Amino acid sequence: MKARIAIAFIAAASMRGQETSRSVWDGVYNEPQAERGKALYNQHCASCHGALMTGGEMAPALAGAAPQVLAPMPVRAAFSYKKKIARREYVRVFLRRADDGALEAVKFPREGSGLLSSLVDTDGLVELGEDVTRVQAGDMVGFLSYANLI
Repeated sequence: MKARIAIAFIAAASMRGQETSRSVWDGVYNEPQAERGKALYNQHCASCHGALMTGGEMAPALAGAAPQVLAPMPVRAAFSYKKKIARREYVRVFLRRADDGALEAVKFPREGSGLLSSLVDTDGLVELGEDVTRVQAGDMVGFLSYANLI
């Protein structure tokens, strides 16, 4: 009898930790949460993205659409910046028109992920690829507008 209890205890202990975590696809969200989300979507999003998330004149589809490749717009850097090689970085910038008429990207003065003001006071991101280690004022860089990222 003691052997059976020991075997059952060992079997139960060995199964512990084998539980799989649940995801949203497993029904983690309940019906009231889904209804609240639907109401918020209908109130704030459907007028542009469509009732079925298929997009419209003002905004792209949120469901069933193929991902779009973003083409950065070439602009002149009005800042200097150093970064490590083999790492992609995005620098928050605003655009201004230079005296010669060219568009220049001006780096937001502060960095950090908690700065909401940087999203309000900037126009988009300059993408610095893995092979870039330094940007000098006057270099051409790729600009991604926030409007194109939505």
